[in-house]
Amino acid sequence: MIKGFVNEHEEPIIELTLILRNEPRNFPAVIDTGFNGYISVPEKHVKSSDWLFMGYEEYELASGEIVKAKTYLGNIVFDEKQMPTFILSSTSKDILIGTRLLGTKTLFINFIDKKVVINDK
Repeated sequence: MIKGFVNEHEEPIIELTLILRNEPRNFPAVIDTGFNGYISVPEKHVKSSDWLFMGYEEYELASGEIVKAKTYLGNIVFDEKQMPTFILSSTSKDILIGTRLLGTKTLFINFIDKKVVINDK
């Protein structure tokens, strides 16, 4: 089980561990149910990683704009398990968790109590 919180901007937040040059580092990450990728990470974290560059991926923003992003294969720790995952590089300041990473999970967001819980199944 993963527990998080809803911040002052009404964003569901959990802690995510990125493996940067074989060193695990924890960061707050926003759960973005409108993003159907795995994770999106600010360029500054990508630059301090040794992730494998895979190419470019096009995706559509909420505004309808189509953008290209560099895609990497790197390791993260999610739900206490280290795993390889596809990572989009972004110019955002936030790490975003997309629905593809949550595909085998159940997500509960309680905006009244400001609580986030992610469970298996």
